[in-house]
Amino acid sequence: EQYAFSGCTGFNGDLVISESVTEIGRGAFYRCTGFKNLYLEEGIQKLGMEVFRECKFSNELVIPDSMLEIGSYAFSYCYDIPSLDLGNGVTLVGDCAFIKCTGLEGTLIIPDSVTTLGKNAFERCTGFTSLKLGNGLTKITGGNWGGETTTYGAFQYCTGLKGAIVIPDSVTAIENYAFKGCSGISEIKIGQNVTTIGDS
Repeated sequence: EQYAFSGCTGFNGDLVISESVTEIGRGAFYRCTGFKNLYLEEGIQKLGMEVFRECKFSNELVIPDSMLEIGSYAFSYCYDIPSLDLGNGVTLVGDCAFIKCTGLEGTLIIPDSVTTLGKNAFERCTGFTSLKLGNGLTKITGGNWGGETTTYGAFQYCTGLKGAIVIPDSVTAIENYAFKGCSGISEIKIGQNVTTIGDS
């Protein structure tokens, strides 16, 4: 069950994922146009890769507490989403899940339930002005793609971030390029258990 509605351009109105749906497969709504708002009801547990990639939604994205996994590229390049509530159940935010969601504004709150942030999870989400990291994280991801010179970082080039960033005590490693290009950060408070801080 992949790419079920991929490329459908005639939709009109809201997309409502009802409580009976527990999982949406890869690319199910990839590059669909015409939707106004997206509503995910309690019951959904997993979003596959690229599920809503390059879709346009104009309402706040609220992730229900039933959600456990947000797959890689799930909301990548969804430029128009104005705000994000990750809920309190997500454990995994996949690689590039929200990359270049430039319309997102306000405070990005990573709940305590999240244990894994993928590569480039929020890269170039330039509208966020502050960041609150949950106590479930053990590392802030970053590095190089396959040994190449191209870098990745969970919050790379989130240029709108300002003020202080607090790294919780649960984190033991801040990897290479994790906050690369975040030029507005004025202060970083390092948690007591961080043992490794990477490059750049």
